[in-house]
Amino acid sequence: EGERDSTIFISKETLTKQSPVFAAMFSKHWQGAAGDGKSAENSNKEKCKAGAVKIAEVEEITIEGYHPQAAHIFFNYLKNCNCSLKHCSSFEILEDVLMLMDFYNSYSPLEEVTQRIELLPVTMQNLVQVFEMSERLSQVSVYQNFGRLIKVQCRQIARSNITSRPLLVKFCLQNRESMETVAKILESN
Repeated sequence: EGERDSTIFISKETLTKQSPVFAAMFSKHWQGAAGDGKSAENSNKEKCKAGAVKIAEVEEITIEGYHPQAAHIFFNYLKNCNCSLKHCSSFEILEDVLMLMDFYNSYSPLEEVTQRIELLPVTMQNLVQVFEMSERLSQVSVYQNFGRLIKVQCRQIARSNITSRPLLVKFCLQNRESMETVAKILESN
């Protein structure tokens, strides 16, 4: 699950069927009055870092700000290939898949992604990371309830594992870079 740049080939028809954002992006209105494919904004290209999505070998959308594997999972899922999702064991990547789904307004793999997240183990070692993810997800209206459920799970894990003062001190020292999150985890709700 290391970072990698890749190009995914996908048809416009598949994208426009799966996402109203792509439908608008490829409409004549978006492409300019002349229908020449050149929008006033940026010639229908988005600069990105996670790799490129080739559309009918003519147009390219580059995705930036998301883990490359998340872009790979998301766009392959749009092509009805979800094999990468089944083997993903990274909260970071799965969170990025959810954020891509929200950005492109395409929620078809939502249930599979949230189920995959629920299958991943939350431990004392990744508790702060998972809680921070739940906070970010809670800020997106579509994911608010899911984010809240993860927060509850994190707090339950903390309560059942931090049973003494020495364990509390150890947890705080291990996560001293994220004390604000530690305090949120430990507050009673």
